[in-house]
Amino acid sequence: MQIQFIYKSAGKFSLLLIFWALTIPVLAQTREPDAEPNFRPVTTLSTEWNEFDHKMKEKKQKDRVDGISYVVSGTLALVGGLLGQGASKDPLEKGVYTLFQSIGVASIGFGIYNWKLGDEDRWFYDIVESAPSVSMQDRVAMVRSFNKTKASREKEQKFVRALTHGLIAALNIYGATQQTNESVKNALYFLGGVNTLAAISFTF
Repeated sequence: MQIQFIYKSAGKFSLLLIFWALTIPVLAQTREPDAEPNFRPVTTLSTEWNEFDHKMKEKKQKDRVDGISYVVSGTLALVGGLLGQGASKDPLEKGVYTLFQSIGVASIGFGIYNWKLGDEDRWFYDIVESAPSVSMQDRVAMVRSFNKTKASREKEQKFVRALTHGLIAALNIYGATQQTNESVKNALYFLGGVNTLAAISFTF
């Protein structure tokens, strides 16, 4: 009896060993896909970052050229406005030249801002670039997260702008239907049409 019990126990233990040996590879295979998405070859990460880095450097150069163009055109508008205002005697013309001066100053300010600071893409790039201790994998992860968040924000902004212009268009058209003055009615219909087109443009 004791010998039979030992044989039976050994047989059950052998079956348990066989089951365990067959189960481990299956478990290992089911775990492998979880680890794969987090793994990226270093060369791939480096290439992805280099593409983003090259794109941002090109953007900086473009912002510099555009910014200088705005500064030059704004300076010409400012100088032209000052000279025209000094030479003109008509109050209406003086007002027009004052408007030119304001546009010139705004153009200069926008040009300098665009040249030296740029948009949120450059701001994000400067932050990442100023942290050399950040690993390549973390940099690429930050770029992907930034692009995903930016795309989501742009979608929300388009919706808000489309909704705003749509409401303005509705108010203008409604106001036009309540007007008896033909000139005012036509002006309101025109503004309603412009805002309707603007709302449609933000849906694409």
